Amino acid sequence: DARTHSIAVIMMTALEDMESRIHGFKVGADNFLVKPINYNEVKAIIEKLLKEKLYEDTLEESCNVAKAFHRFGQLLLGRPTNINAPNMVYCNKLLESLNWDWGMAKKARIAVMFPSPAELAKKTNLTVEQIISLTDGLYMGRWLQPMLRFLNAPVDDNEAFRPELERQNCLKAAELALIVNRYTTLLKEKQDRELTFSILKRESTANHYNKEVLKQLEEILRAEQILESIK
Repeated sequence: DARTHSIAVIMMTALEDMESRIHGFKVGADNFLVKPINYNEVKAIIEKLLKEKLYEDTLEESCNVAKAFHRFGQLLLGRPTNINAPNMVYCNKLLESLNWDWGMAKKARIAVMFPSPAELAKKTNLTVEQIISLTDGLYMGRWLQPMLRFLNAPVDDNEAFRPELERQNCLKAAELALIVNRYTTLLKEKQDRELTFSILKRESTANHYNKEVLKQLEEILRAEQILESIK
């Protein structure tokens, strides 16, 4: 049943032999508990299953968004637009460490995945604002357009958009996307992570970068550097 196939099932039974366990998993159980049941074990298993479900939902949502953006690019350019892979890598790493709620994380991923309206405008006869207006057809919520305006404004001149982003509960997501986009753009130009991040830090006060996101990015880059030195 499509309505219930994704619901996790925990089998609780007095049968503890391996054959019963194997049978339980074969008939669809996601986990297996033998009586008497320990409350803490049940709680831990439920939390684990919920995290797995959230991860699956996030992947599915990301795939759906990517497909929508491909269609959007197809409509404007006659060909699909590509997702910026480095941007998504850093976006996902940041979200893993920031532990934001699912809704905010979803908005951040969409913001990072969305093809740049400025770049699309260069390839069409449309203005940036016309392209942003066309996103109504994507049915992603009222927050998307103000976020795109924020991200496409000059970095040092986007303050006017922040109040609306706060009202739409997506300011943090927009700030994360801003930092990720800026970092990967600079990195492509400078080809040096340390230099790139130092520029980002110098800009942070003037551009009002989110301190929490910036700190996490610094830790991620430090970890990458350590791993590379070990190799």
